[in-house]
Amino acid sequence: MKKILFILLFAFGLNSLIAHTETIKKWAYLTIFDFKKNSPTHQDSFKVVLRQLNYEFDLYKIKSLTKKIKRKELNKRIWGIYDGQYLYINCFFISFKKGHSIAEEIERFIYIKAPPIMSLAQENSIYRTSVNFGLVGGLVSTAAVSGKIGDNVNYIIDQNSGIPNILNKTYLYKILESQQDLLEQYKKEINQDDLKTELKYIRLLNSRNK
Repeated sequence: MKKILFILLFAFGLNSLIAHTETIKKWAYLTIFDFKKNSPTHQDSFKVVLRQLNYEFDLYKIKSLTKKIKRKELNKRIWGIYDGQYLYINCFFISFKKGHSIAEEIERFIYIKAPPIMSLAQENSIYRTSVNFGLVGGLVSTAAVSGKIGDNVNYIIDQNSGIPNILNKTYLYKILESQQDLLEQYKKEINQDDLKTELKYIRLLNSRNK
């Protein structure tokens, strides 16, 4: 029964994502707020190349085929590109790292995997004990991170604020405050730190914010 329920929830989520992406206009978006308004700022043809890096998820390099958009602008100024199938978000706006990652959930709360804030050659642990709006120049906030980050980090980007947040229990407690029934339900979860559990509540929140 649980397996059937999971399949139904997955199918519902997939259908919702497909329905939503069908309305997104192609081309490039200078900011997340341009994307929220569905108002692309640059029209161009792009080539997407998979970068060979040591992550457990794919990162891509995007090039302008017409050269209308310069490489520096693509790498550091344009927030994201939608090609009609995938939304490629610029990781520079998440953790100051080169490359684009595909958004795996596109609603008010966008889910994406991106490189960690710190270099993997450095320590892979960040210790924070309180909510911090100033972390990495304000690009990553409201996430209390304790322990190892590892080779990949799960992020949520709130389209209302435009700010990326590390997806963890602390962040979920914060954004679920406005939905007390979901918060109480989440508190009863045995595996609150499990990614599947966290994404379950992100999707529930997204279903209420359409």
